[in-house]
Amino acid sequence: MIANRLKKNWDRLKPMADKLGVESFRLYDRDIPEFPSIIEVHRDYAVLWDRREAVDQGKEANFSATLEALRELGFDNEHLIIKRREVQHRRGEGDGLKQYSKRAKREVELQVREGTWRALVNLHDYLDTGLFLDHRIVRARLAQEVSDRKARGQNVRALNLFSYTGMASVAMAKAGARVTSVDMSPVYSSWAERNFIANGLLTAHHDFIVENALDWIRDDQSRFDLIFCDPPTFSNSKKMVGTWDVQRDHRWLIDRLLERLKPGGTLVFSTNKRDFKIDAEIAEHAKLRDLSKSTLPFDFRDQKLRRVWWISALDSAVEADDEAPDHS
Repeated sequence: MIANRLKKNWDRLKPMADKLGVESFRLYDRDIPEFPSIIEVHRDYAVLWDRREAVDQGKEANFSATLEALRELGFDNEHLIIKRREVQHRRGEGDGLKQYSKRAKREVELQVREGTWRALVNLHDYLDTGLFLDHRIVRARLAQEVSDRKARGQNVRALNLFSYTGMASVAMAKAGARVTSVDMSPVYSSWAERNFIANGLLTAHHDFIVENALDWIRDDQSRFDLIFCDPPTFSNSKKMVGTWDVQRDHRWLIDRLLERLKPGGTLVFSTNKRDFKIDAEIAEHAKLRDLSKSTLPFDFRDQKLRRVWWISALDSAVEADDEAPDHS
């Protein structure tokens, strides 16, 4: 069963990826409930996220069958990486972003193509690879937004808040924007700079800020033509005071980001919280366009995977409240 599905997916998705110049794509995403793995392809490598805890019966045999099916597709042990995603706890000690913590020490990066861009992925050292495939079209739309503004004679300033490894920043910078990337992790800020270098971009022309993004957006007064914000669903990082919850706190954040837009500016807000509901009152002072479906890439079928809005301020924007939410 799993061998047939992987072969079918491969025969459908690989030609599409080749046509688009995409070397990283999602091959399988829990298509069959009894085989709940997630599998991504990065050039000649397959990364399999082990989710055996999601099924009760036959899980060992089914996992072995999944591995064998991947080998039949040509991924031998050297080119097959297995990862296990830990359950994220909302309360208690520790970092709510464990998926970003280091797990191995190979420190080997693989360069993969995404159209005209290059991304450095790390297949071994972290639970995530450094490239969010579900944002592939979002990155392209951000680049197009910059290009359209440049065509109108604008010198575009862009912000990527919670910038992670900076591939959205690369997309905007390659299109001609001066980009500010903000992330609290020095590891990912450095990774973002290497992604810029891999794409022939001069890092000196852009800003890489290592700081708590929530503190930075509250205190900084810079204005931008284009902002991309993809915050974590939940975090209780030791580098933060209190906690962050995207459902509870998103309105405060969106209002702060709207304040940082120049007249006519655009905010692109995204979240991977599956049951997320955007605060209806935001529409009273901002124009929202839900582009979740139109930005879902060819290799994803789960419409609830993430939500994406294009947001612009109305002339009657409400007066801002700079007091940060109480996360204690």
